[in-house]
Order: sequence, then structure tokens, then C-alpha cells
Amino acid sequence: MVIGDGSDRVLIVDEKHVLINASGLSDLRKSYDWHRENEKKMSIAMVLGVPPWLLMAAAAKSPDDVSELEVAGSIAGKSMQMVRCEHSDLLVPADAEMVIETEVDLNEMVSNTLGEFGAQYGTETAPLSEVTAITKRRDAMFYTLMAGRAREHNNLGYLTTYGLQKTVETKIKANIACVKDITIHLDTRIGPLMHVVISIAKESDDQPEQVINEAFNTSMGFFDLSWIAKRVIVVDEDVDTNNMDDVEWATWTRIGRAEKIHLFPDFVTWEIDRSALPDKTSVRVGIDATKDMDYVDDLTKPIVPGIDDIDLKDYLD
Repeated sequence: MVIGDGSDRVLIVDEKHVLINASGLSDLRKSYDWHRENEKKMSIAMVLGVPPWLLMAAAAKSPDDVSELEVAGSIAGKSMQMVRCEHSDLLVPADAEMVIETEVDLNEMVSNTLGEFGAQYGTETAPLSEVTAITKRRDAMFYTLMAGRAREHNNLGYLTTYGLQKTVETKIKANIACVKDITIHLDTRIGPLMHVVISIAKESDDQPEQVINEAFNTSMGFFDLSWIAKRVIVVDEDVDTNNMDDVEWATWTRIGRAEKIHLFPDFVTWEIDRSALPDKTSVRVGIDATKDMDYVDDLTKPIVPGIDDIDLKDYLD
């Protein structure tokens, strides 16, 4: 059984056929590829209206050897009850609202355009799937995630990002000794790709550029970080990587030299990056928002003595 990321976009073609899109990050894409390469018959069961812990587990990007059903059961504190589909051996949650069973024709790929979480329309190709059965509860409710900049869609995306952030942190800290903190920002207000903020214990003015290059080229397994990260910002230790207001302040108060902004025009990008060129590449930006060594004393944050000891509750009735 393959569980998607919880928000695979589906287009209804007609009363008997649908297109089930699969992101390049999803297990479903891997399953499409495996069945095609091995010339195996493929069935998909789309499940609507499942418990929230299954949605969270599906979006969490567990390792390949960890079952999302086990993750969901761990969150719920009890095992998931499963039942067999009518037209395949696939297992589905027994308490789902609806189950739509399909058979996939991997030889017929169809182009389609739907909304995406980055507040853009995106065109993809997906294999044509024929609906073989629809089962539902007597009082079934139709449940879906709105495709686009919708709150539920974005919340599931943040779960995916959290799993990737831990991988990024581990890999970058293992390769770059001066790194102190790392935060990944994924917010549709700044586009569909990641913005990675790295604080370092700076020792030379050449160091931030080295960190930017190593970060973008960090291997995430079957892709480099540059595939899903649009921007890498390097800051000093006094900047809070979790606070984008603080990061933007550092960016626009500590850059005096043009050489501190680095452009990379030829990185292969994630398909969700709709600004990509026909060759599937898109620009990446590296920003050195650290203090220059010659001007360290001129670029120091003001400090209010004792501010951490002040509690407003002591001054309010």
C-alpha cells in the first residue's frame, strides 16, 4: 500500500476517469515509476475523510522503511483498522468516509492544470485512471483539501517541511563546523520553495560564501537542497534564524558590497517552481547578511540593559 502526501491533486476527467497527480517528492511518484519500469499492473485507492492523524502521518515524510500506518497509529495511540478493497488487494482505513478505487493506465499520460499551494496554477502530466468502484458510509461526507493557498493545504505542507528541516540540519551541521543554527522557512507569501537561514560563528569574510555553496549542494538523497530551496541566507549569531523580521533586518542593514549577493542561474528545480525555464532550471539566490570583519563594531545591535528582566504584568493591574 502506498500512502500519498495527503494532498495529491486530482482532476475529474469524466464520470469514469480521473487524473491523480504526484509531486516529485511523493511516494506516489516513486510507485508510478516502479510499476512502469517493471511493467506491473497498478491500482490506486483514493480515500476521503480519514482521521487527522493519518493525514499528518502521510505528510510527515517518514523514511521508506517506516510505515505511515504505524506512524498514524502511534499518534492516535491505537492501531489503524483496515479493510480490503472490492477490486484489488489494497487495504484502506475502515472508518473512511469514501473510497474511490481506480486502475491506472501508465501508458496514457495526460496534461492537466490545477491550483497549487504556492498560489499559482501548475500544469502537470499524470496517468489516466479508470474508476472501478466507489464505496462510502451511509451518511458519508465529502471531504477535500482546496488546491491553492488554502490553510489546510499549507498546514500539511508545513509537516512535510519539518521532516526535511531535521534532515537538512543534520547534513549541513555535519559538513560545516561553524554553523550554529538553521531554520527553513516555507511560507506561500514568499513563494512555493524553501528559504534556508543559517547562522554561523564567523571567522572570515570568505566563510559565508563557502557556507552558501555547501548548503545549496547538500545531498538530500535523490536530490540536492538546491532543488527545493530558492534562497540561502547566512547571518551572524546575534540574529534569530526563526524570526524572518530579524533576518530581513540583517539582510538590509549588513550588506554594503554587491559581492555579498550570489546568483546561481543554472540549478535544476522542483516542478512546483513555475518560474523555471524550458530546461527545468531556475535562479537561486545566496545572501551574505553577516557583518564584514572590518566593520563589526559599526553593525552591532543596540542592547537595552535589563530588558529580559522586565515583565509587563508587574506594571498592569
